[in-house]
Amino acid sequence: MTPAIAGRTPRPTGPFDPPIGRKTSIIVLKKVLYEGKDDVRIVTSLSTQSSTEVFEIDSEHGVLRFASESVFTDEASALSALEKQGFQIQTGIRGSALLGFVSTETVAGVLVAVQTMPKVTLPGGHILHLVTDAQWVVVNYKNFNGIHPSVLAAEQDFWRLLQQNNVSGTHYFCESVDVSRPFPSDYASFHPDQEFVWNSWLSKPFRDLGLLRHCPCLLQGAVESADQVHVNGERYTITTISRRSRRHPGTRYLARGLNQYAGPGNEIEVESIVWKSAEGKCVDWCRVFWRRGTVPIWWGVEIQPLNKGLHAEVYVREEKTYVGSLTYFKSLLGRAAHESHGGHEEGKDTLNSYLSSSESQEAVTCINLLHCNPKKAAELLLSSHFQEGMRHVKERLGSHGGSSLRLLNFDWHGTMACLTEEKGVEAFWHFIEQPVKTVGFAAGSMRSRDAVTDCQDESLWGDHWKMCWTRRQKGLLRFNCADSLDRTNAASCFAILPVLQESLQHLGIQLDMVDQSAENSKLQALPPGWEVREHEGRPLYIDHNTKKTQWERPSMPQSSPKATPWQFFTYSLGDVRSRLYPDVINDYITMFRKHGDVHSELYTGSAAMHSHILGVVLPNDTRSYGSASSVGKLQNLKVAVQRRWNNTVSDAPRQQSIEMFLGLNISRHCPGLSMSCLDGTHDDAVFQSIVVAEDENELAESKTISNLGEELRALGLKSIKKHDGRLALEEDVEDANPKDPLGLFTESPPPPPPPDLL
Repeated sequence: MTPAIAGRTPRPTGPFDPPIGRKTSIIVLKKVLYEGKDDVRIVTSLSTQSSTEVFEIDSEHGVLRFASESVFTDEASALSALEKQGFQIQTGIRGSALLGFVSTETVAGVLVAVQTMPKVTLPGGHILHLVTDAQWVVVNYKNFNGIHPSVLAAEQDFWRLLQQNNVSGTHYFCESVDVSRPFPSDYASFHPDQEFVWNSWLSKPFRDLGLLRHCPCLLQGAVESADQVHVNGERYTITTISRRSRRHPGTRYLARGLNQYAGPGNEIEVESIVWKSAEGKCVDWCRVFWRRGTVPIWWGVEIQPLNKGLHAEVYVREEKTYVGSLTYFKSLLGRAAHESHGGHEEGKDTLNSYLSSSESQEAVTCINLLHCNPKKAAELLLSSHFQEGMRHVKERLGSHGGSSLRLLNFDWHGTMACLTEEKGVEAFWHFIEQPVKTVGFAAGSMRSRDAVTDCQDESLWGDHWKMCWTRRQKGLLRFNCADSLDRTNAASCFAILPVLQESLQHLGIQLDMVDQSAENSKLQALPPGWEVREHEGRPLYIDHNTKKTQWERPSMPQSSPKATPWQFFTYSLGDVRSRLYPDVINDYITMFRKHGDVHSELYTGSAAMHSHILGVVLPNDTRSYGSASSVGKLQNLKVAVQRRWNNTVSDAPRQQSIEMFLGLNISRHCPGLSMSCLDGTHDDAVFQSIVVAEDENELAESKTISNLGEELRALGLKSIKKHDGRLALEEDVEDANPKDPLGLFTESPPPPPPPDLL
């Protein structure tokens, strides 16, 4: 039975005041009963409520439960009572959030966020916390005497793998609102989109006790923010948030393409938010979100042994190549439908209604950045299959739903090599103009819940605020390359930059210095018939029209024309460098560099490549660009070798630790382990509801790759090999330097040294 818990704290007064009155405090206390057995208390004082609760671990079954005396008015009272019971308060592990709990045959563990960093405060005072240090507090709740040695060995393997998964620096959470969906989500913080919650399995013991707020939803990704002050004195904030899907979790060469849960490898949702405070409690905001991921068909990569060099082989499954593609794109269309209509209706009927409406036209636009020429055979193989897979999906969506998807190809590396990087970026802006304008962005204002408005489109935001929407984003863009790493990060950075300028313009802020100077000149001018003279050291304004004088400066009539919509697309690269405020652009580029590095580290174990190209829009960037330059070649080559080394040596153990953290494949990795729940998929809606079944009719009439292989061979791809039910091609090493001037990639290269020696 769940004890009664005290209520919440009073409502905040300001739009950025925390909706809570205290910071969350977690203390784990341990007392040794005798050798091989510990007694544990978990003391929780949540920011979302005013009481303090105490939990213990059942000594027989290892389950989490309320302590006999479990509810206290405050933390000090709880600690005083526990100290009388023999618990050493000074040696307790202290933290600011509970992230999970799990128990095996004799051992239980509590994951505590020991240190966190506030990354940004969203409108409404909702803080996104980055986990900077997390620690497993492992205790022996049962004596291991009488336990079979094989079970104990499996238990040791489990805890070793589980603790190898590091969440510090790459995971974040919010206690008060849902950030698993695009801002501003009207769902409660404890009703997230499970696709993006990485501690769903670990938080289940708390949910089983009816405690929905005790274990905040842990998201994997990055949060970056920059506060700005415009020349007119207005303050505004730019924030970029990324969250990584867990449908297909894992490392680079073990999580590519689709899996049985219709999840593409390295799928990431990103959003850019801009806001400024208006008078009183109103906060105006704009937001755009997009996706990036690998090609959503069944494909993968096999790394050759080290004695054969750095080569890898791209393969595509010969049969059932597109199984899951329909399910995946339906999930994207569901995201677009929810964005279009709002509310909590996310079922099949809502999606069908959306697809039959005109609003769904080109709702999801896929931007394919892969090579599209026969000289890059491996990527051309994927591009060709992506085209075929999209035709397969559109056929099954029918006449109405098929028009909701489109695929556009932009050979990123080929264009940059052919035109130089500067001209290539300009070409990309020309290419992306129409899709960006079609999708647009969302906008609105935050107001107090009890404010009376005539807004026709409202949604709730936390416990005390509501959002008045003035416009909705129409669909979304989805970027892909082979790995959803460097190209997708750069392309999305350049694609969203025009949206940033348009969003700021919507908020009344000029990003263009030339337009701002013209606006300032208009403000400094006097209305017709007015004159200013100095009188006793002060400016005196004379109105010859009415023959009156005044000390206050008269304002100009509000008849100046509005700025040209989407003016960015009239710029050259030189205009971008010279006209846009450099401090703002520099902060914007820095955000994307940090996001690129975080997701590259998570997927490959190395920093992002090709990041130098992001600086092409900065006026103070002194590096030279172009196909003949060496700005990024050596850097990219070094990272490419480091990635391949990491992937060859460490991908398998990293994959195991990731799956342990998610509660996946535990019986396979640790055979013989005894747990109350061996598999995180058993109670997880994200895995239950999206398993791809054959009754979706996705298998019927699905084109096999044997036919498509003949078409590719007709293009001159002689290196296509067919084996083990797959079509395979050798993959280049990151396209870092195809000509290999350093002679690093000979026919029989020596095994690469560890990356720290390069």
